[in-house]
Amino acid sequence: MIQFSTDFLKVLKIEKGLAENSILSYKRDLAKYHAFISNRQRIDDITNVTQRNLRAYVRFLNAENISPNSIKRAISCIRNYHQFLVSEGKMDFNPVLQIDTPRVARKLPSVLSIEDIDTLCNISESSPAAIRDKAIIEI
Repeated sequence: MIQFSTDFLKVLKIEKGLAENSILSYKRDLAKYHAFISNRQRIDDITNVTQRNLRAYVRFLNAENISPNSIKRAISCIRNYHQFLVSEGKMDFNPVLQIDTPRVARKLPSVLSIEDIDTLCNISESSPAAIRDKAIIEI
């Protein structure tokens, strides 16, 4: 399993041109994934991984209180990894294709209060630059 992930990381670095931090993230995600598959699922050949194993891994990540964004990134990494194995002829199918990624809640942007808006709009028009600034703010 280690050789496959090493080859995959080389492809990411050389062919995809990913940044070093991205490569390190992929490496950490793959190490955690391989440890789970080997230790918890007792699978010593990555080509024997099934959707059931992958769902167990997602449940494991949830139980570890990992953020939905991190789980989404980990699943994306594993999906790309298995797609690499399929393209290299090591696997016949990608078991991750049917695994859903968690929904990530969108945060509402912070907005100015009415008092803040009033303060911004109360610019004195004492100079041409002040008139310009007030016009920019009002638009």
